[in-house]
Amino acid sequence: ALAAADGQDRADILLGGERGGEVLEGFDLGKSPSEYTADIVFGRRVLFTTTNGTWALEHARLANTTIMGCLWNLSAVADAVRDAIDLHILCAGTGGKVSREDLLAAGAFVDRLTGDERVWQLNEHAEAVCREWQELVTTAVALGRTTEQQVANELRETLGGKNLIAIDHDDDLETCAKIDCVGVVPVLDRKRGVLVPK
Repeated sequence: ALAAADGQDRADILLGGERGGEVLEGFDLGKSPSEYTADIVFGRRVLFTTTNGTWALEHARLANTTIMGCLWNLSAVADAVRDAIDLHILCAGTGGKVSREDLLAAGAFVDRLTGDERVWQLNEHAEAVCREWQELVTTAVALGRTTEQQVANELRETLGGKNLIAIDHDDDLETCAKIDCVGVVPVLDRKRGVLVPK
């Protein structure tokens, strides 16, 4: 990110990212979604790096197409990949460990994709994360909560959620639990090394 910003007009660029949840020295923003408001980022290029997400993108470097997804763009990403022949969902994890927040999001994608008329052949991992997501939705109904409220509640017990709480970013848990609040599908442009909206 620093190399890409070098020699460019800093008025047009924002450096965003974190290591271990903390804003990087010399960067404008951290990783909290609430920092990236329209009045701050509109019309500017954001160079972004994270502890886990950047490594996940590197891990997927041989894929024909790499799309970034989360609960925020769940339906948009599901629609974008609906006609795929072969689909792999890669969870970034936390510090090299499997994280439940990623598994829940993966389960939400699998559930969304398998809810239409197309028949998908799922491996055991896809089936397992889909069951996890369906259990979360069922629990939300049983407790009289919305799915987003249940996600936020469960995030408090995840590795990533505990990391956010430890650095006083509790509010991010509710923000990250929002579903379908944006319709943007970021696709990795390998030649330029950037994510572009689809």
